[in-house]
Amino acid sequence: MPKELDFSSVELPNAKVHSIHVDGELLCNAYELSEWESDSDRMQLIICDHCGTVHCQSGGWVTFRKGGEAVFVLPLFPEILSNDDWAHSEYEPPHIIRKRGVLIFERDVYAKFRASFSKFPRYESIPPMTYHEALLTFQLEVPVRLLGDAFKSPNDAKRLDLALAASEGNAGCISDFR
Repeated sequence: MPKELDFSSVELPNAKVHSIHVDGELLCNAYELSEWESDSDRMQLIICDHCGTVHCQSGGWVTFRKGGEAVFVLPLFPEILSNDDWAHSEYEPPHIIRKRGVLIFERDVYAKFRASFSKFPRYESIPPMTYHEALLTFQLEVPVRLLGDAFKSPNDAKRLDLALAASEGNAGCISDFR
């Protein structure tokens, strides 16, 4: 979706950019200003709309991973789960991921997406999802945050009081699950 950003507050000319929406939700606010940082394996999708500078505004960061024949758009789990408050805030994912969860593109859909938006990483260069990332993705996707909030500390309280049954141990005893 084309739009124009007003950079007059920093005495720069306005910038004509495109935002990217997925099912009506904002994924990227200024595609032309976003860059895939291959050395750090990340991309800021929500850029400061007052100056167009990466890292000026906190949040909006993602990474890409392959799993099977799909591409996953993930939060930067190491940063948002760290005990460093600055890193946690700086590297928050875009609102669409907080609201709807991890984005998943089938390989052929990602190929079409990337054909329109070539700044996103090439499929061949996307690393496979690690087991730890898969576990955190599962935690993020579990309904009612039953396994805790993946956007908070690893010590976040689990919501196991909502569990009705367990294959081992007592579903009502949280110490059985640690």
